[in-house]
Amino acid sequence: MADRYATSHARHAAKVINALATPATYFKAGTVGRPVRVASRLVNPTDVEIINAYGLGGRIVTIAKSAIDPDAPAQFDRLELLGELYTIDFVTPVFRDDIHVSYKCYCMGQKQ
Repeated sequence: MADRYATSHARHAAKVINALATPATYFKAGTVGRPVRVASRLVNPTDVEIINAYGLGGRIVTIAKSAIDPDAPAQFDRLELLGELYTIDFVTPVFRDDIHVSYKCYCMGQKQ
């Protein structure tokens, strides 16, 4: 039963991200890019700590775990999103009711 519950949460998280998502290309270090759909937002001016670390051009990107399994995003992986190339600086797993459903990636912006 718990396994079905976990699968349901993960599926729901993936559906939400895909519904609100933007197409992107994910580049794992040393591999060819592959298309993924991600939810993203620019850093808000009220996110003082994040601005201090990543600047105003920074972006917070959420990737469904199912979209990139079995690879987890890591520091220095890259995302091409909306014509810009972003380098992932920090990754945190996102859990819903103790079930790992996605990754939140903090990126610094960089023009191609």
